[in-house]
Order: sequence, then C-alpha cells, then structure tokens
Amino acid sequence: MKLYNILFLNESQIFASQAYKKGFVIIAIDATDDGLNKTGFILLNKNRIKDENGKLKAEDKGEGIVYGSLDIVEGSDSGFMQTTSADAIHGYGPLLYQTAMYYIEPNWLESHESLTDSSYDVWNKMYELSEKGVYIRKYIGNNEYRHECANVLHSSPSEEEAATEESFLAFLTSEKIKPEKVGCYWAYKKTSHEPEIAVMLKEGKELAESIGEITKQDPKVILFNWMRTANLGNK
Repeated sequence: MKLYNILFLNESQIFASQAYKKGFVIIAIDATDDGLNKTGFILLNKNRIKDENGKLKAEDKGEGIVYGSLDIVEGSDSGFMQTTSADAIHGYGPLLYQTAMYYIEPNWLESHESLTDSSYDVWNKMYELSEKGVYIRKYIGNNEYRHECANVLHSSPSEEEAATEESFLAFLTSEKIKPEKVGCYWAYKKTSHEPEIAVMLKEGKELAESIGEITKQDPKVILFNWMRTANLGNK
C-alpha cells in the first residue's frame, strides 16, 4: 500500500482515505469575484445532511455537517493561486489545502499576504516538509507585498535583498531567522495525492446537484448557511 505524504507531522491530520470512509465529500464552487477566478472548497459529511426522517436538514443546522472550508483566488502572477481564507475543525484543515493543490495542478498555491496567527504554521510546515520531499517549493519573495505575510521579521527586506532566493536567504541569515519560520515567502505543490481526493470531489459535485434538485434552488444558498452555522475554527 502506498503511503501518501502529509501536511503536518506529529499532529492529528485526517487523511482523505479516512474521511472518505466516514462519508465525507468535497464540494468545489467556481466563481468570479471582481474579475478574478475564485474557487471555494467545502468539506462536509454527506451522511449527516438528512434528519431522522430522511429530510434535508434545515439551513441553520450546519454543525455536524460542514467540517471545513477554504477559498482560493488568482494569485500574484500567472500560474499561481492564493488562499484567502481557511476554516476547519481540528485535523481537517490539511485535507483542504491538499485538495486545493490537487485541484489547481499544475499551478502553485501561495498564501495571502495577510495571515491569521493560526495560518503561519501551515506555510512554515510546508517549507519544513519541502525539505523532506513532501512538497516542491518556489520562491516568490520578490513580490513587493510578500513581506506582509511574515510576523517574525525584525525589518522588511529591501528590494535587492528580496530579489532572489539566494539573496533572501542571506538576509534571513543576517537576521538570525530560519527560513522555515517564513514559509509564506514560497509557493508550493504537493508531490503526490491520495486518490480519494478526486473521488470526494466527484461525489461532492453530485451531492450539490442533488441538493439543488431536492430544494429547487441554488444549492450554494444552503451550503453557505450550513457553513455559517458549523462552528468552525480558524486553521
């Protein structure tokens, strides 16, 4: 059996294979926002969407149904997609990042310039695991706004210091900061994917269509209300 690489080491990550066995699917919603291509991913348990009478649960009953969401939009340059928000119940966040990477291949996934405190670790861990071959990384620090994503820099690098990966690493050395503490200066691809991710996306699309048929309305209305009432935590 092939072992698929993980996002976090020594943490309780839920693998796609585990989630799928429990009835989870992923719904991808493509849209256009201010002229930019955008995709939202919703992780939910299809076994929990109906009540004991077999009817679709009300729109304000998202807790126990939705376990996470992640949004991406066109990034800083062609060939890049950027995360704009991520919320998940503990353990399910990595699956959403990995789904986004699978969905956008061969493009790169990069962080937003402004990160929440809980998001720094995601990109730092990606850098750390790129050293172990779990991810491929690409330096993007020459973006003039990239310095806003790091919270450990004593001072922002100059244009010259951020011009190349080599010059930026030298800058970090002078600042006595390890590169794995500023992982958001790189974009990432995953080297392999669990096959269940493709299956979960396919079944998620079918589920969204069935919700539309049942309710005779745009399923996004119900999905977003489920998300709003799911009591997710930033991850």
